Amino acid sequence: MTEENGEIARLWWARFNEDGEPPLDLCHPDIEMRNPDGFPVTGPYFGREGIRQWAVDVYDVVDDARGEVEEVVDVGDGDSVIAVLRQTGRWKHTQISAEVKWAAVMTMRDGKLFRAKGFLSKGEALEAAGLAS
Repeated sequence: MTEENGEIARLWWARFNEDGEPPLDLCHPDIEMRNPDGFPVTGPYFGREGIRQWAVDVYDVVDDARGEVEEVVDVGDGDSVIAVLRQTGRWKHTQISAEVKWAAVMTMRDGKLFRAKGFLSKGEALEAAGLAS
């Protein structure tokens, strides 16, 4: 892994956490975002406008959403990393705290996020990337 790809993943989420908006300047113009299989919000989302819609669709029911990158795993292809995340916030209608751990395979191109696919666990992401033992 180039350290740069891991840093882009961390920076993407740090910038998202600032105001709950995806950092479009860190998104490749041809970005593709896919939620985990079985996730209640469907997709996929394409382009920067699609990423704006992704944020609305996914985070419309959560206040104070934050995605903390807990670990970055090198996929070994030179372009991709697995980001293991802890998502926190409060459900809007109940104000009950929410915490979800999940992972994403994040692929970079030209120093920007080009493709992201979410998974319900680190194990699923490792398997999808061909790294499961």
